[in-house]
Amino acid sequence: MSPLPPTATFGELLRYHRRQCRDPSRGGLLTQERLGEQIGLVLGDSGYSGAAVSDWERNKSKIDADDRLVLVALVQVLHQCGGLSELEEANCLLRSGNYRGLDQLEERQVFGAGFVQPDGSATPSTLTASTDTDVAPRANRDGRQLILLSKVRRFWMEGVLQEATADGMLEPSRSLVGAAIDHPWAPILGSTVLPDPEAVKTYSMAELFHAADRAMLLLGPPGSGKTIAMLQLGQDLLEQAARDPDRAIPVVLHLASWAEQRPPLDEWVVEELTSKYQIPRRFGRPWLHEDQLILLLDGFDEVQSRFRADCASAINAFRQQCGLTGLMVCSRTQPYFNSATPLRMGAAVALEELADEQIAAYLAINARDPVGWQQLLAADPALTEIARTPLGLKLLATTLEPVGSGPQASSVPTSKPLLQLFERYVGRMLGRRQKADYEQDQMLRWLGWLARRLTQHNQAMLLLEEIQPSWLPSRRWRWLYLALIGSIIGLFGGLMMWLLLQLARQTSPLLPVFLSARVSRLLAVEQGRAELLTLVLLNMPLGVLVSAVQGLFYEQQQVGPRPGTRRRWRVALSGLMAGLLSLAVVGLADPSAFALAWGVVGAVMYGTVARSLYGYSFRSDIRTMEALAWSWSGAAKGLAIGLALSAVAEALDTVLFGFDGVYRSVITFGLGATLLGGLRGRRVSGHVRPNEGIWLSLRNGALAALVVAPAMGVTTWILRTPTYAFYVFLLMFILTFTLFGGGNVVKHFLLRALLHWQGLLPWRLTHFLDRVAELALVRKVGGGYIFVHQLLQEYLAQLPIQPSAADPGAK
Repeated sequence: MSPLPPTATFGELLRYHRRQCRDPSRGGLLTQERLGEQIGLVLGDSGYSGAAVSDWERNKSKIDADDRLVLVALVQVLHQCGGLSELEEANCLLRSGNYRGLDQLEERQVFGAGFVQPDGSATPSTLTASTDTDVAPRANRDGRQLILLSKVRRFWMEGVLQEATADGMLEPSRSLVGAAIDHPWAPILGSTVLPDPEAVKTYSMAELFHAADRAMLLLGPPGSGKTIAMLQLGQDLLEQAARDPDRAIPVVLHLASWAEQRPPLDEWVVEELTSKYQIPRRFGRPWLHEDQLILLLDGFDEVQSRFRADCASAINAFRQQCGLTGLMVCSRTQPYFNSATPLRMGAAVALEELADEQIAAYLAINARDPVGWQQLLAADPALTEIARTPLGLKLLATTLEPVGSGPQASSVPTSKPLLQLFERYVGRMLGRRQKADYEQDQMLRWLGWLARRLTQHNQAMLLLEEIQPSWLPSRRWRWLYLALIGSIIGLFGGLMMWLLLQLARQTSPLLPVFLSARVSRLLAVEQGRAELLTLVLLNMPLGVLVSAVQGLFYEQQQVGPRPGTRRRWRVALSGLMAGLLSLAVVGLADPSAFALAWGVVGAVMYGTVARSLYGYSFRSDIRTMEALAWSWSGAAKGLAIGLALSAVAEALDTVLFGFDGVYRSVITFGLGATLLGGLRGRRVSGHVRPNEGIWLSLRNGALAALVVAPAMGVTTWILRTPTYAFYVFLLMFILTFTLFGGGNVVKHFLLRALLHWQGLLPWRLTHFLDRVAELALVRKVGGGYIFVHQLLQEYLAQLPIQPSAADPGAK
């Protein structure tokens, strides 16, 4: 135990434990800087600086309690480096900062699978013989995989499964459906390769999964509890993975988004790991192909009907390529059989209707008048049919009020009963509002629009960062969005060109005054202001033109060459058109090498904008940059470009004015291009809050600007003059902030403003969705939101409500 007093602060205890640590690779004391680096190795990101660790130890700043992964990684590093060895020491450190102690899963992450509990019992490192492997387990799991494991648990087991089963479990009986699959050995070995039909009724989902050689199809009617059964399996597999580092980690994915691009399934899985779990591709791809993941794929029936056969073929191709990867697919029964392409799986299991005894047991616990309910169900076969599924039974118990001696059943729908029951359910939930933040009609309109957009874009989860221009209601609105973005880009482009012109005048005072002299005389304004105004007014149309080029390619997103080839053509065409127009306009006033130089500047600037700020289509135009990294190969490319630009600049300078000073241009251009080329955006691993990707993009754009701009400013101050350095600082700050996240933040909020202007969404979207989550209409899953059931999304999507552009928004 620590000799420090019980009143020691978190920082004091952290400093004490760090000083007991040995650097694992360099020997000697573990420094603050090395502790930050080691935390990064566990988390799989860039870690923390020595200054950040110093602030923790001096209690100048603290780790946010929501950043639980960072806290556990810190304790894990202190343990691995010999700074603490007991569970009580770890918990004492955490409690000193008002954090909760380690739970059992975190204990295993920190102390290993064979960790001895305080009561003397060892944490089991293996499972029962029926599921053991022949390979000895590793002492510890990769830290990045621990992050994924923790996210699956928090997002799905705690965020969905626990909430969905809070009022008790309803487990339908199960049956084997051999005709639903194409078992590769069935033609040779017959039915002996399938699980015992009688065992299907008694096995747990985990036992069924292993009996099916970890490849199972789960079928059932709407509302039968397929997702809950899948998550029960996921919970069992998650516990196995937590106990044994050699176990594969289950990940829950939704197949609806596959239909958007229809790639090979392994490529889709890697992209979903990146977008939904923030696992970089360089980790997700080898984990998948090395069979370290178990895929739990929900929503096969939510793939558009015309693509279901292709989706089944993609799953079969994946099974042939990665046959050892565990796989479960969930689907409604009828849409699956309509796909006409059976899956190659080890077994197909169907969930059956609830028995009368299960219905009676549920009503006895959850209904106010169980006897009245029994009488009503006995008298109304339509209601009984609805109650045969867990969802239908819960909806009936929720939406029908007891009246007198029994429930009120008047006007209970019999056509599409589950969908129509949601009308009552939604009305009941919205009636529970305790705060009148929004009108009920507004909430229904917004929820209906979101449900339609998610369905149209093949999405089951709403991530605010992934709201794209394709969500706008018409082509006219999408082109308006592009025109506004182009105007903003042109505004900043004009400002940057004005700064470039001021830089050129610092060394070449005899540069021409461009077209601004005419503007100055026309508007009777001072020459300097006229010059800035002229450049802004000329560049705004250039920005709109570049946006128009993007729009033309966006409209043809489904045809032509591959996206990467289309993007190169867009970049080249944007830069060429901007350069030629800049050359033509400047050439009207000054037909010299200066006009040529200005054309090159325009081409480079708008080509860079086209490459860095625009996506591949209206469906992928806004991207997030949630963390910064450094790439030496990118830095080398940037240096090469910088040297080429410095050569062009010096050649033009010599032709125009005969100046010398090549070394200054080489240093300035070389350093700037190296910094811009080396900085890279990648996704951060701790992404769990709504819209965090956009806010992290804003933060990282500012961080990149505060790294590059001062470095360039100080360098040019040494080489030239303070005024020159000031202009360089401003220029590099604007450019870096825009390219490294800030530009896409502007695009995101402009899009949100347009959607709000049309009355399609509230401005405080996260606040609204949190309110709806409190009313049990949506659930928060990590940084996103899902409707509590696909049928609820279908009901809301078909509401005949047309949004009004005059909607005043939230109160």
